[in-house]
Amino acid sequence: MGKKIIIWAFMLLTVSTSVLAQQGKDGKKEKPKKEAVYKSKEVMKEINNHLKNYQYAKAENSFLTALRNHKDAYSDHKLYNSAVEIERQLALEQNKNMYLENNRADTAKFFRHIYNVYDYAIYLDSMESVPDEKGKVKYKYRSSNARKMLFFRNNLRSAGKFFYQKRLYPEAFKHIDMFIRSHDVAIITAAADTAVEHEDLVQVATLAVLSAYAAGQYQDAVKYIDTALNDTVTNKYLLEVGAKSYAQLGDTINGLKLLYSGVRNHPDYDYFFLTLVKYHNEHNKYQQSLKLATHMTRQFPKSRDYWYIKGKEELFLNLNDSALASFSQAVVLKADDAESYSEMGKICLRWAQEYYRSLSAAQFNAASRKKLKAYYADACKYFEAARKYNEADRSLWLTGLRECYFNLNRGKELRALERLK
Repeated sequence: MGKKIIIWAFMLLTVSTSVLAQQGKDGKKEKPKKEAVYKSKEVMKEINNHLKNYQYAKAENSFLTALRNHKDAYSDHKLYNSAVEIERQLALEQNKNMYLENNRADTAKFFRHIYNVYDYAIYLDSMESVPDEKGKVKYKYRSSNARKMLFFRNNLRSAGKFFYQKRLYPEAFKHIDMFIRSHDVAIITAAADTAVEHEDLVQVATLAVLSAYAAGQYQDAVKYIDTALNDTVTNKYLLEVGAKSYAQLGDTINGLKLLYSGVRNHPDYDYFFLTLVKYHNEHNKYQQSLKLATHMTRQFPKSRDYWYIKGKEELFLNLNDSALASFSQAVVLKADDAESYSEMGKICLRWAQEYYRSLSAAQFNAASRKKLKAYYADACKYFEAARKYNEADRSLWLTGLRECYFNLNRGKELRALERLK
């Protein structure tokens, strides 16, 4: 009974609170506020007055206020056409200031106003592209706005370079993205401007990729990667940026595609090969890594590093004979290669251990002892070479030498090792 009373009391309190929330201080129920009716004529009158008095900043503020307060403003063709003109005038104002002695020009604002000219004009053109009740499409503002856009065409491209040099990478990508996107929009293509038709988008696409990547906008970084890769000068760096961006996005297929393209076209640039080997090894795909390493040793037979990596991949696949041959080639190319000597010692030591385990008591004779000793002697030779060329790194030789000295009955050397502890 006590629980029921508590439940009913809680429900009554909830209802009372809800009712009070809907009432004003006088106890009367408040009505939800309605959005003020959008009055296009009044807004346009205000904006036009500002324009007549060259008060472009105030005109811009009136436009933005209309957007903030009225949803219907977003579908007002006249309003957006005025906005294009406002931004054009603001850009020209900043451009004029650049040539005055008391230079008060704000270059960043100049470029941002130009961006807005494009943004508003394209949006307005998309609204005009919607057929009317009769199914007809009329472009009242397309021609004049296209001219305004084209006037600032080169400035829009320069904006990307400006912001990139200032390390404002998101702004750089934003402006370059607009430049590339607007290349093919209907309002521009309908103007039949031959200069736009023959624009080379490769360099600006390259800047777009680099800007987006620097900004950490990886989806944007790959947006124009295919176009940018046509830049032969920066191709290998773009392949790297593209591969890293796809990796951030979790797009393994496209990432690997770019990495393999890098190996084919820029085999001397280690990033592609090493990244692919790392990826395949992490997924236990050692055959693919070995295939890559073999390819690289054929391309660069005098590279110690490729022979060393080839040997490591062969070890992963238990191809010990081939691995020993690869490491042997590595030390031919680099006589003081302690790492390769260490790997060779491990291979021979493993052979000794495996051979010992394979012997039965009856097979343990003078011949088998001689063979076993030869394995340990070879391993010992390689570990001593590793020690000679890198004594500081004991992980390369200490454990292996200890076992070799023990099995070769080299007590003096074994005691010397024990003292190293």
